[in-house]
Amino acid sequence: MKLITDYLYPLKAGVLAGRYERLEQADHPLALTMVEDGVIVTPQLRGCNDTCVTDPRGSIVEGSVREAEEEFTARVARLGQEDIAEATEEATVLYGGYFNTHWGHFLTDVLSRLWPLFGTPGGAGVDRIVFCLHEGEKPRLSGNIDRALTLLSVRDKIEFIDRPTRYRRVLVGETGVYPRSIFAKDVKVVYDRLAEAALSLPAPSTDYGKRLYMSRSRLPKAVKNEPGTERLDSLMEKWGYRVIYPEKMDLAELIHALHAAREVAAVSGTLPHNMLLGRDATSLTILEKYPAVNNYQPGVDRLRDLRVTPVDCGAFIRPVSVGLGPFIIYPTRKLMAWARDNKKTPPTPLSDRECRVYLRKFQKRFRRNYGEQWVMPDWLIDETALCCEAYRETALTFGPWLEGLRPVTLSDLLSPPRIARRLKRLLSKRR
Repeated sequence: MKLITDYLYPLKAGVLAGRYERLEQADHPLALTMVEDGVIVTPQLRGCNDTCVTDPRGSIVEGSVREAEEEFTARVARLGQEDIAEATEEATVLYGGYFNTHWGHFLTDVLSRLWPLFGTPGGAGVDRIVFCLHEGEKPRLSGNIDRALTLLSVRDKIEFIDRPTRYRRVLVGETGVYPRSIFAKDVKVVYDRLAEAALSLPAPSTDYGKRLYMSRSRLPKAVKNEPGTERLDSLMEKWGYRVIYPEKMDLAELIHALHAAREVAAVSGTLPHNMLLGRDATSLTILEKYPAVNNYQPGVDRLRDLRVTPVDCGAFIRPVSVGLGPFIIYPTRKLMAWARDNKKTPPTPLSDRECRVYLRKFQKRFRRNYGEQWVMPDWLIDETALCCEAYRETALTFGPWLEGLRPVTLSDLLSPPRIARRLKRLLSKRR
């Protein structure tokens, strides 16, 4: 693959390059283990999706979980026979881990668990695929998640459990995908098989062309959560990209479109993960909306041997959860440089009114998502310098409002300190 970092802030470019190097070093052939009388352990902690498999001695089977929470492993060690259900029939099952229905995590964490079915002779003897849920959680199989499992011909083999359960034989494929740690080449067979199944179906009547821009602007939540999304759609269309909306497309149609394309662009997050289902060696432009490096995307890029150009175009106001936002997408100097270098008309800078509108939307969503909480994921602590780096660029555009020199909301305009300053200026002029 090829990585072009000309349009990233310097510190972030270095961190990203290091991430690709570590993934290269971590890759290895994945192990496959058959466990007799194994227990598939479901999530034991609220807010933690860790699962695993234990052997008859109660020990966690290597490869069934990576970097588990200490409290999770302690709970596993305390499991008694009364906590474990017994499967009612003798069968060989494939351990599938936690069934995450967020599309990005489904693509990376869930589908990657299926590699033993397609990559090894042992997959032919699997009777069922067992996925884990939190206690009381109901399985959700719908939309493109259901479509993906159907295209892979595994939909009818799936079983869900919400409490630890013992099976006669459990096939454990080593975890091949883990954020910031590994994205093993052995899991590629799953995505290749899914793409092959979709491409065997009749091609859609729509010709999507060779240059695609994947957008989320048809989702009301995304528009509210990411000011600048709709403006970016207009820009990309002006620059010759066909704007598509993956969440509104049938999965087979999306795969056909990705395989026909030679250039794809998308805002960072889940959208670029769809390249797992696309062609090898495609050119991918990622419009980065947050200072931190996405935990999964470098693995996706490497697996598909993509030609990747990330472009920093997100404002950093304060730390947020990367899965929850909010984010501001706007014409940074890096985005303008990328446009010029690619012979596209650079976008116009934000007007004062647009700055106020974007900041109001950000503040409103931030309060709704977090109240007055300080948000800083543990894994982001090592990358706080990236936030400082992005803030310096953000201040060039939003500085007067962030520093309180200009009001963002009506309450800012009517705040006692601002009124006092205005009165002081008025009185000084009369002297």
